[in-house]
Amino acid sequence: MLLSAALAFAMLTNGHDWGDDFAAYLEQAISILHGTMRQVVMMNAFTMRESSRAYGPIATPWGYPTLLAPAYLVCGGLNIFCLKLVNIPAFAAFLVVLFRFVRRRLSLVDSVIVLSLLSFNPDLLRFQDNILSDITFLFLSTASILLIETTSVPDHPEGTPWRNVALGAVMFLAFFVRTSGLLLVPTLLATQAIHYRRLHSNRSDWSRVVPIAAIPYLVFGVLTLALMVVFQSGEASFLALYRTMTRRDVINNVWTYLILPGEFFGSVPFGNILPGALLPFLAAGIAVSYRQDFAALIYCGLTLLLLITWPSQDGLRYLFPLLPFLVYFTYRGMQAAASVLAAAQRYRRAGERAVRTVWLAVVAAFAIGSLQSARINLDRHRVVNDGPFERQSAELFDWIRSTTAPDSVVIFFKPRAMRLLTGRSALLVDNCSQLAKGDYVVIRKKGGDIGQVRPDDVARCNRWVDAARAFENEEYVAYHMLPGPRGNPYTTRDLGHPGQ
Repeated sequence: MLLSAALAFAMLTNGHDWGDDFAAYLEQAISILHGTMRQVVMMNAFTMRESSRAYGPIATPWGYPTLLAPAYLVCGGLNIFCLKLVNIPAFAAFLVVLFRFVRRRLSLVDSVIVLSLLSFNPDLLRFQDNILSDITFLFLSTASILLIETTSVPDHPEGTPWRNVALGAVMFLAFFVRTSGLLLVPTLLATQAIHYRRLHSNRSDWSRVVPIAAIPYLVFGVLTLALMVVFQSGEASFLALYRTMTRRDVINNVWTYLILPGEFFGSVPFGNILPGALLPFLAAGIAVSYRQDFAALIYCGLTLLLLITWPSQDGLRYLFPLLPFLVYFTYRGMQAAASVLAAAQRYRRAGERAVRTVWLAVVAAFAIGSLQSARINLDRHRVVNDGPFERQSAELFDWIRSTTAPDSVVIFFKPRAMRLLTGRSALLVDNCSQLAKGDYVVIRKKGGDIGQVRPDDVARCNRWVDAARAFENEEYVAYHMLPGPRGNPYTTRDLGHPGQ
């Protein structure tokens, strides 16, 4: 765990990539400290409503911003490197929970191997360089599964009162951090139902056990009601994204999530085909351990169903909550296959050594890849040459802050980052006919048509707007929308500024 934390720390950079989810989390964290939560939600609602397309929720779940808020104070403001340090103890806590989970099933040596597969994976370590909620949710979701299986046991499916209080609180925290944490509630319900079916088929003592078994749901419900009272809602706007879902998207998602685990093995030779080769062992592991691990299996099944029917993808990060269980089931499957092949007792140890050798080779490949990434990052002095914190971007944001009026609307391909770093309302517009919504239009020269009008097409937009070039550097060019017969620029006051 300490080696994993050291590697993750060595991979942290002083910048951030262009995915502006981080800006939404930070804006909400700052709003908690300043008491401006309502205003931030309203401003983001303006961005989502008036942009060419709604690409995110009106508000992200408030759990991760709540975690970032004290870190923001300790770090002395928008210190990106310092704020990323929140992820390292969260990942360390996940490793502790994972070890508790696998140690209940595997030997000490095998548990350490499984733990090492997650501890030294380059993708998991590199991801801690993002101000995103995935690592924190990985810890809380895994802890919830561990608590479900240790609280609701076959002999006492109702659990004990205090364990049920803890379980309800941890499930709520997972939901507080990511909306998909709600899947833990039906996971617990299904687990309890399976245990009750085994133990209480006559239902004679339900009056005794049901009140105790209901405690996690009561705690979860009370805390959720408190959340709705204290924080501004907006997470439900995730559901609006389902309007864009098509049957083709579902088929594409199924294929994507079949091949996506190859990214987990990216530092292993032929890692892209390794998940396919390991699929039979994954199936074997599920077959031999489903009676013991149905809580994890139910949760994995519900999460996969959500991902397959979700209208967007974002790489391996969406699979993070499933990775510990997929690795564990695959390891168990290889052990089962080795025990069958080595039927004779004298070959049993040879089979165990073969399984461990294969996985230790994967651990070694992960560790080498992580060491290389850490060394390259330190050699570069943690500097990244792209993103909202590099020099060209800083010049643009400084110009916006010093030149534009506070109530200006800026059109930019990452509006939440623009709003965080300049304090200006911002929109995403990718067609000429809607450019008049902004007072300023900023084009990223090498950005193509991702979230913006193509740089080559700006000159052809004079049918809709009249604009004058106001700023330019190597990376960006900014235009000031001019009033006139072709243009119809309006300020946030005309749109109904969310702060009013």
